[in-house]
Amino acid sequence: MQFERWWRRIWQRNSVRLVVALASGAVFPVAFAPFNIWPVAVLALLVLHQILHRAQGTWQIIAVCFLFAIGKFGVGAYWIFVSLVSYAEVHLSVAIGLFVTFLVLTGTLFTVLAFFTTNSRNTTLNALVFASGLTVVEVLFSLPWPLSFPWLHLGYALIDTPLKIFAPMGGVWAVSFLGAFTAAALSHSVIGRWHALVVAVVVWCPGLFLSVSPSVDSEATSVALVQGNVPLADKWEKDGWRNSLVKYIWLTEMSPRTDLIVWPESAVPVDAYALEEDIFNAVQNFDGHLVFGALESRKLAGRSAVYNVVASVDQDGFNFFRKERLVPFGEYIPLRNVLGRFLQPVGYPMSSLTPSTSVQALPRVGDLTLGPAICYEVAYPNLVRKRVSNADLIVVLSEDSWLGNTTGPWQHLQVARMRALELNRPLVRATNDGVTATIDANGLVQNQLSRYREDVLVDSVLLPQDTTFFARFGLLPIALLIVIVLLVQLISQRSNPPQNT
Repeated sequence: MQFERWWRRIWQRNSVRLVVALASGAVFPVAFAPFNIWPVAVLALLVLHQILHRAQGTWQIIAVCFLFAIGKFGVGAYWIFVSLVSYAEVHLSVAIGLFVTFLVLTGTLFTVLAFFTTNSRNTTLNALVFASGLTVVEVLFSLPWPLSFPWLHLGYALIDTPLKIFAPMGGVWAVSFLGAFTAAALSHSVIGRWHALVVAVVVWCPGLFLSVSPSVDSEATSVALVQGNVPLADKWEKDGWRNSLVKYIWLTEMSPRTDLIVWPESAVPVDAYALEEDIFNAVQNFDGHLVFGALESRKLAGRSAVYNVVASVDQDGFNFFRKERLVPFGEYIPLRNVLGRFLQPVGYPMSSLTPSTSVQALPRVGDLTLGPAICYEVAYPNLVRKRVSNADLIVVLSEDSWLGNTTGPWQHLQVARMRALELNRPLVRATNDGVTATIDANGLVQNQLSRYREDVLVDSVLLPQDTTFFARFGLLPIALLIVIVLLVQLISQRSNPPQNT
């Protein structure tokens, strides 16, 4: 009782609540790669839950959520600022302005969680509503709208915990939901209410004893992932693509023969049609099927269009799979007619790639059907799910050099691991300077290359054919769960008016 009184006194101070909310959000990213201290995320949400239930009034609840998000994305996505200043060569003042705008937008969206704050006397229901709110926020961040940012979801931090067994059922959102429920349950236990924590323990227990493994009769395929480590300044200079092409061909010819060869995103940053002769000559020597990143220029409705593509090579020529989800401010400018008037005068690089909007056939190489994802696309669970439902292997081509020596590339690898786990498909990830890796259908890294070195990762991956619940139904299971929780909460509020806890 004395501890509970002391605990209540702490949270009665408004300034303390706001500062602690910001600090909790700032430590939240330590749970993610490369640090992987996942309990930090649960504890940060425990503190957030405590603050929300001590806050006074709607506006303070909103302020708490906003500040938590500022801390979370300010620390967890600082690599955006590094990319703008160090690689896009944006003026410091412009980079600061863009990054602050990003934080304000993400913080504003995160305040949706404020509408899921309830003082229900039923601690289990209270924890379920909190978990629903966090999951709704993550889903909103994952929708295909121009300023979405499907990054730093709680479930990614928990991929190496017993909760991972729920990813094939409801994707990263299911893992996030149960992780947030656990944090709220622990929050209630701090002041002596244990019912929700008992439920959380029951949820965690199956993962301690169960695991999902590829079928013993799964076929295997060999892959060679080529990491060229070509500096961005050299790669994107006028004729830099020629040196990149020579390096990638040389590295491939020096490696053992495999069923599939993968070069990274924009490995040769030029119109792929300019490469036909060189690529076809090289493929004859590879004895393997090549997939590589390049650009495609074409006329679209009388206008020039440039696509970021995965090019696969067969006897009939090139087949292209075009990128659908472009990186805002990196590959295109959202609301270009409006924002361009402010950005162009200050020297911001006005990228203008074109996103694919048509239905595309999945690339086939030999007997393999590939589920491709180009860089940032792998962070969209539903996008990858739709592509991989009929594919044997997830192939990710990425260029993480823009993120520099930050936590960004490691977070990106962690996201890719979740896609493999959700869909029960192995994933191969080729990057220019790391992290190049092979990931099995359980989301575990089989092998990887060190960053900043030119090398080829040769490995063999099993190709299980089982389809997961998430692959079939996507967002539907977790959406139904949230709807049920909110209906129960609504009924509970009408029959039993809430009391302060």
